[in-house]
Amino acid sequence: MSELLVLRRPRPPAIVPPLLSFTAGFIDSFTVLALFGLFVAQVTGSFVLAAAAIVTNEQGALTKLLAIPVFLLAAVTTTILAVMLERRGRAALTWVLGLECAVYDAARARFGALFAIMLGFLVGTVFGALAYVAIGAWGLLLPLAIMYAILAWASARPLAQD
Repeated sequence: MSELLVLRRPRPPAIVPPLLSFTAGFIDSFTVLALFGLFVAQVTGSFVLAAAAIVTNEQGALTKLLAIPVFLLAAVTTTILAVMLERRGRAALTWVLGLECAVYDAARARFGALFAIMLGFLVGTVFGALAYVAIGAWGLLLPLAIMYAILAWASARPLAQD
C-alpha cells in the first residue's frame, strides 16, 4: 500500500488575524491621508475578490461586487455627516469615531468571533491616521515591522505531517 503524505502548516496564533487586520486599517487610513482621499486597500481588495469570484464562478460574486458601491456610499455618507457636524461647531472626528465604535459594538454582538479582527482594523485605522499626522512616511515602519514579524514566524515553523 502506498501512503499519502500531506504536509500542512499549523494554524497561526490567534493574534495573527487581528494583527493583519490592524495593518490593513493602518494602511487604509495612512494612504487616504497621504494620497489625498484615495482608499487604496479597500477598493483594490474588493475588485480582486470580485474578479476572482467571477472568474472561478464562485457563489457570492455579486455580493463581493456590491461591496464596492456600498463602501463608497458609506464613505460619502460619513463625509457628509462630518461636514455637517463641523459646520455646527461640533467635533466631527469624535462623533464619527463614536459612530464607528457603535457599529463595531453592534457587529461584535452579531459576529462574535470576528470581533477581534474588526477591532484590529478599527485600531489600525486610528493609529494609521495618527502616525501619518505625527511622523509622516516614517509611520509606515510599524505595519512593515508587523508584516516582517508574521513572515519570520511563518517561515520558522516546520511543516506538520499528517
